[in-house]
Amino acid sequence: MKEDMRRYNLWLAFTAGLRPMRHNELIEEYGSAYDVFLAAARGDIPSKTAADGRMLALMKAKAEEGYIDRCLEYLHNQNISVVLFKDKNYPALLREIHSAPAALFVKGRLPDKIRLPIAVIGSRRCSDYGRKAAEMISGQLAECGACIVSGMAYGIDKVAAIAALERSKTEIPTIAVLGSGVDVVYPEENRKLYDEICDKGAVVSESLPGTVPDSKHFPQRNRIISGISRGVVVAEAAIKSGTRITADFALEQGRDVFAVPGSIYSPLSAAPNRLIFDGANPALSAWDILEHYR
Repeated sequence: MKEDMRRYNLWLAFTAGLRPMRHNELIEEYGSAYDVFLAAARGDIPSKTAADGRMLALMKAKAEEGYIDRCLEYLHNQNISVVLFKDKNYPALLREIHSAPAALFVKGRLPDKIRLPIAVIGSRRCSDYGRKAAEMISGQLAECGACIVSGMAYGIDKVAAIAALERSKTEIPTIAVLGSGVDVVYPEENRKLYDEICDKGAVVSESLPGTVPDSKHFPQRNRIISGISRGVVVAEAAIKSGTRITADFALEQGRDVFAVPGSIYSPLSAAPNRLIFDGANPALSAWDILEHYR
């Protein structure tokens, strides 16, 4: 993408927020992001909904070159890159999903091709069994070249990312998808892990830099975790949980779902056991997952 056109695509990502379908509609209607910029500055874009009206008012207020310059300067100072939908290093699998993000903000580096991305997810308050299972499977997958995807939350997510960083021999051992801006560490106790992922892998988010964590952001974040991945491994989770939401997204997106079986008496094994009952692939080790991909 030419640099001048990229500038206005970035402006659209800054101002149009988390509504990728609307980005595409506007570009198709006006011809280019630059033409959308000019139309927004004139106030010529009609609103379809109340939410549209708020978004268009923001776009009009920020349709000026100085705003773009300030955004680009902030990204540069914070060492944040932006991967647009048509960039060659936009994750190929993510591009296939419904309502794929128009842009991803990245700290670290996304390669042009991610080798066997596998999400390992589960409860924040995991048991010792769940922790050990996630650590074993993530470490084995990482040793064999898979890229471990997680949400960098407490519990299973953190265990999976640490195992990948410790045992991977690949270019990008792990990717963390945040429900906040990529420059906002959440939870704060994971700052050391965050720094290591930024150094060796990638931290990504569709939210604007500076966005603070909010409960409404996490279901949207979960669709990206599954969307980036070839398969999703549920190590441990309750029936009603964010992990189950991610597994449901994976099924909708046509991803492979694996689950670690557990005790029928453990509430934290309820989700993986139910997923297996409903047809998910049981995962007793990484080899069950790797065999699936030959």
